Amino acid sequence: MNVPAIAAAGSATEAAWSLRDRLAFLILSLLRKVLKFARERQSLGPTKQIPTRIAEYYNELQRREGLEPVELVAQWEQRDIEAISAAFRSAFAESRITEQTIPIRDRSTNQSIGNQVADFFVPTINQQLQRFRIDACPGGGYPDKILVEIASRRTFPFELKATSTWDAADSNRRVLTSSSRKLRQRFPGAVNHVLATMLYATGAGISRVRSLRLDFIEPATLVNIRLEASVSHRLLAEATHRSTTIP
Repeated sequence: MNVPAIAAAGSATEAAWSLRDRLAFLILSLLRKVLKFARERQSLGPTKQIPTRIAEYYNELQRREGLEPVELVAQWEQRDIEAISAAFRSAFAESRITEQTIPIRDRSTNQSIGNQVADFFVPTINQQLQRFRIDACPGGGYPDKILVEIASRRTFPFELKATSTWDAADSNRRVLTSSSRKLRQRFPGAVNHVLATMLYATGAGISRVRSLRLDFIEPATLVNIRLEASVSHRLLAEATHRSTTIP
């Protein structure tokens, strides 16, 4: 019997088992860490946005802009809601806008289609709109339009959105505003806001307006706030933290 050979074989087997044990231990440790992380994530629950009253949002926004907050959203009077709703309902019927076709440029993106439909919608409705008129609100930011009551010259922020689908359960973001500058410049003090959502259908190179939803925004209207952080070259250059430039 070759004792040295048997000893060598035993040592090799022990070494192999030792390697397998170590690998198994490492795999089990990794699995434990993964499971622990998953349990911790689950215990935290899904991240949820907390809706905020739009009046509170505007107050906080103005403070962050370095301004003394003023009320920017007013409560609607029922008679004004009824008057605006009736005017648009009548204009829809008189213009027969849902029966008209809107040529769409080739290779248009969804956003471009929405813009083309909106560009068609405003002058078409304005031709039949009684007591009110939709005007442009030049400059970037909210609102993009102004609704004018012709007799009184009262003006209302009028934001027009175009979409090809409407789903009451859809929680995708639709950005309304991120600055108070334009609103404060155009509408001093609290004012009534209108959010108009136009639903359209597209096929074979043409679109059709299907319906219009008018939301009469009030101070208690809930909005989601998305807080973002940004830097600039100036902020980085003036920062107190340490940095390295190479070479």
